[in-house]
Amino acid sequence: FDASLKQSIRMRQKQGWEVGKRVFAPIRNRFGPNVRLLASGGSALAPDLAWKLEGLGWNVAIGYGLTETAPMLTMNLPPASGAPKLGSVGPALPGIDLRLDFTAEREDGGAPTNGSHPQEGEILARGPSVFSGYRNLPDQTGEAFTEDGWFRTGDLGYFDEDGFLYISGRASTLIVTEGGKNIQPEPVEEVYQSNPFIREIGILQDEHNKLAALIVPNIDEI
Repeated sequence: FDASLKQSIRMRQKQGWEVGKRVFAPIRNRFGPNVRLLASGGSALAPDLAWKLEGLGWNVAIGYGLTETAPMLTMNLPPASGAPKLGSVGPALPGIDLRLDFTAEREDGGAPTNGSHPQEGEILARGPSVFSGYRNLPDQTGEAFTEDGWFRTGDLGYFDEDGFLYISGRASTLIVTEGGKNIQPEPVEEVYQSNPFIREIGILQDEHNKLAALIVPNIDEI
């Protein structure tokens, strides 16, 4: 099973072939004989899980949005041909405009320095589905929009050459170290979480702008 799944995923990634529809038909007939599409939204879908589902022969659609945007801003649907981009939330929906604010997470106003994705910034949205403000909360409404009327999602991301959006984290949780390196806590926490001695962990920043961790140990394992 593992070998067949790995091969199915490789063929889906490289050639776009959906061999899993035939190879794993008995599994799909048992768990979801009438399921045509698996839709993911509300929380990030791990790419490796998405590829396993595609390898089993199901198609995966990934959406992104917020309550303030009613809610969809993007949709990543399975392509008619070729391999899907399962790490992305897809391009903007018709009528929705998206852009990036490259100064949102830097106090000095400079561009973010995130290594492999230098064009990362806060995602801004504009369109008919974007709300006009919080009821009776003018201060919060003012903070939620740019001066030229774009809604600040609070999420960080970047676009590829085809206009597909990739979410990389929240602007509010971004940690900027003394050396100017931008770090999102969640990927770091996931690495430590794999240690059997750690039940829960939170990556924080101390008063000296250094990384620190709050750890709940797994006493039974210890």
